[in-house]
Amino acid sequence: MDMSGYPLILACASYCYPDRSLDSVLCWLSENGFSRIDLGEPHFHPSMSVPELKQLYSSCRDKGLIPYIVSVNASQWWDARQPGRLDSAAIEASLRAAKLAGADRIGLVANSLPEGRDRMWSYEQLCSGLREAASACVREEISINVEIHVRGPLIDLKQAKMLWEFVRCPLIGFTLDTSLLAFNGISFERACRELRDCDLNVHFRDLTDHDFFGIPGRGPVNFRASLAALKEIGYRKACVIELFRTVENYRVAMEDAVLESKGFLERLAAEV
Repeated sequence: MDMSGYPLILACASYCYPDRSLDSVLCWLSENGFSRIDLGEPHFHPSMSVPELKQLYSSCRDKGLIPYIVSVNASQWWDARQPGRLDSAAIEASLRAAKLAGADRIGLVANSLPEGRDRMWSYEQLCSGLREAASACVREEISINVEIHVRGPLIDLKQAKMLWEFVRCPLIGFTLDTSLLAFNGISFERACRELRDCDLNVHFRDLTDHDFFGIPGRGPVNFRASLAALKEIGYRKACVIELFRTVENYRVAMEDAVLESKGFLERLAAEV
């Protein structure tokens, strides 16, 4: 039996701190032992200029942080002329922006449906849009990880596997969020095993008694089993702590919640 533990690399989402400057976020993460960061609004946006994106990359590296991934909301990719359809120009702009910011992947946050459109139509547009984007992903050498989300067009493993088989690009895969999967009754361990051949990104978060914005270790998600599943499939990329509403749900400041999560996950990883 392998007793070496799981080689956990933790990242933190910069957008957990929307009211802090990027510099203060970077300093805090660096001082508290993080080496990777997930960038998203308000600190990253695909429409940023080239100098702004290069400065973003430089700021991260100056603090010893690697921009592991940039998060982009799917609504930024919708075609204004045809609501709900993905705009290839917007996708390519995001890929170029991610590369300039120093990341090698985009986390596509598909957490809503286009206004007036149903889930199936939106899912079909997502599939066709990503298939069209595959050549740009290869050209820019940037992955896209689509989040399986209870409120978006992609909600279960069957749909994920169908999308992957349809797109057939090794740089297009999925974000597995421990809380979102549990909220939708999907086992994280099963998701890891069924999607192990896809390019994956991981979010760590727990459930509360009313939503999916929980601090890891305080809810029902079995993180020991989650880490064991990641170890089993050979996942060696960063896992992102992505927290929201910690004050509302627990009366715990975001900084304290992130440090609590980090300590909890690192202790478990050493035992897996």
